[in-house]
Amino acid sequence: MPKIGTVFLCRILNIFIHLNFSGQYLFMRLTILSILLFFSFCMHVIAQRQVDIGATKIYTPTLGTVIHSGQKVYLQFSVTNYGPDSFKVSDSLILYVASREGLTLFVPSSTNRVTALTYPHTVYRNQTVGFADSVSTTWSGYASDTAGYMCILVLPKAMAGDTLQDPIMANNSICQDMLLLDVSSIDRATTTFTVYPNPAQSQVNFDIHLTQRAETSITICDIRGRSLLQKNEGRLPAGQHIINLNTTGLSAGMYFYKLAVDGDVRAGKLFITNP
Repeated sequence: MPKIGTVFLCRILNIFIHLNFSGQYLFMRLTILSILLFFSFCMHVIAQRQVDIGATKIYTPTLGTVIHSGQKVYLQFSVTNYGPDSFKVSDSLILYVASREGLTLFVPSSTNRVTALTYPHTVYRNQTVGFADSVSTTWSGYASDTAGYMCILVLPKAMAGDTLQDPIMANNSICQDMLLLDVSSIDRATTTFTVYPNPAQSQVNFDIHLTQRAETSITICDIRGRSLLQKNEGRLPAGQHIINLNTTGLSAGMYFYKLAVDGDVRAGKLFITNP
């Protein structure tokens, strides 16, 4: 309860305590006192409702997903209510979606790039539940074809007339590694290619068909976007070419490959397994 309201209520109660509870107004005085005590209890309960909402996991897009500018992304994630109070059906979860690198992902129906999600059941203490939403992606002034992070931030909000607090903000956000691509580079590319074997062990092959003479290079990056292997073939003539990369120095796991042909970029996932 606000401090001013608490002081005022205490003064009222003090007056009632020192009154002579006798005579014809005794019942009325006791009734008013009961109402004040009930009001105090309700205000205390409302003011003290507190949750600790933590963003626990992003299920989709999955780790390493390639996202093109302008692409719609299905976002599915889970949150946990660490309490102490329950997250009511009437409460909502304000969702912000963005990236550390400058890419902006926002819900199309929201003009301020946030949206309010609700859950059909009460979320009790230490209970984990899932949420989902459709997100569109755009960016400007951002270097394309770069590994980045898709991050979500969730904040609980009570309906009008109710009070809900989440004092612990350290666990309200979570990020997922992505590969962010400029859609124009995908649309312009006319080269066809295949990558095999994938998963690879000691060597991966890029079977490329060029429609015209072009500068051609291949880069292998980890999920953080760091370049690990690179092979620049220079200007190759039109036709079919097979480019081999030695991957024995890579640990088992998931990587990204980027094939650049005269500035046009194709990208995808490359998996390395132990021999």
